[in-house]
Amino acid sequence: MDARIGQVVREGKTIFYAFIGGRELSNLVESADAADIETALQGKAPAAKAVAKKPSTYHNYAVTVTPKYEFSVGMFRSGSYQVEIAAKTREEAVKEARRRYNENSSFPGDTATYTAKMA
Repeated sequence: MDARIGQVVREGKTIFYAFIGGRELSNLVESADAADIETALQGKAPAAKAVAKKPSTYHNYAVTVTPKYEFSVGMFRSGSYQVEIAAKTREEAVKEARRRYNENSSFPGDTATYTAKMA
């Protein structure tokens, strides 16, 4: 295999890739077969089995965070709240909400439950 061909495992499948004609993203060729990439590198016809890229669209998710423990300090009372997060999937939105909650939590080991829906 040509040294200019790389490989990556995406969703359990091995994908081969190479930059043909420069290191810009527009020159990236991907295929499930290394022979297609070698053909493209040799200047012949472009890879016939190129893998179509999925659009990277972000959606707004309303994530409800419900802390396990509620407490009150003066007039302040903790409880569930919503945060709006832009993410590709619901799981990514929950992951980001969890990261933010843990980053701002003042109690070590404080847990919460998370539910997300498209806003």
